[in-house]
Amino acid sequence: EALGDDALVTLEARALYERAQPLIDRSVDQVERLFAGLREHGIDPDNQSELGALYLVGGGSAFPAVGRALRQRYGRKIQLAPQTHAATAIGLAIAGDPAASIFVREATTRHFGVWREAEGGRRKVFDPIFTKDLLVGDAPRVVRRRYRPIHRVGELRFLECSALDAGGQPEGDLTPWRTIRFPYDPSLADRPLAELRPERAPELSAQEIVETYTYRDDGTIAVEIANPGGGYRSDYVLGVLA
Repeated sequence: EALGDDALVTLEARALYERAQPLIDRSVDQVERLFAGLREHGIDPDNQSELGALYLVGGGSAFPAVGRALRQRYGRKIQLAPQTHAATAIGLAIAGDPAASIFVREATTRHFGVWREAEGGRRKVFDPIFTKDLLVGDAPRVVRRRYRPIHRVGELRFLECSALDAGGQPEGDLTPWRTIRFPYDPSLADRPLAELRPERAPELSAQEIVETYTYRDDGTIAVEIANPGGGYRSDYVLGVLA
């Protein structure tokens, strides 16, 4: 029997959530598949510096059980999009009207760099490799650094930050990235470095070290550290710069 337009229907919330749970589980499974694909490309979705947020959009974002299930799994990474019901329409409108000459360009929102030693090792300074508001285009951005070491082993501590002070030092929201150890001394090229401490060796200033950083179109940063004179190098891939 059909109900009238003015009929009041009362549903038990617990029963409603139980019936909806299989559908919610399917949605969470899809997110897990997406995250698995990110891991295959060297991105750790559990790392805040590599994937900062997962935004909820669409009508389902208003259903309490959806947000609750996602927050139980992903915690504070879950964020409600500013335009939850218009996100798809906004994207389609931008993509569907090339004649309007409106283009969306991705840009980094944080600084990425590495700590260096200055004044003969007496002071630490921040070397920004890729700065905030870097426009991301089709071609990779490449930055090189060349220097002559005074230690047997280099310890490169990478950092992401939201701002730089007047002296170029990190401030605001700071997120440590990976620490890379590289043998400046050719005699250590094939040896484990985990137990070795940075030891001064001024005679190594005859060696030239070349660091090459490539910001790729998927947001990852490829790092190559080489000792051309020693004939060896190491390659790394760091996660997504926000």
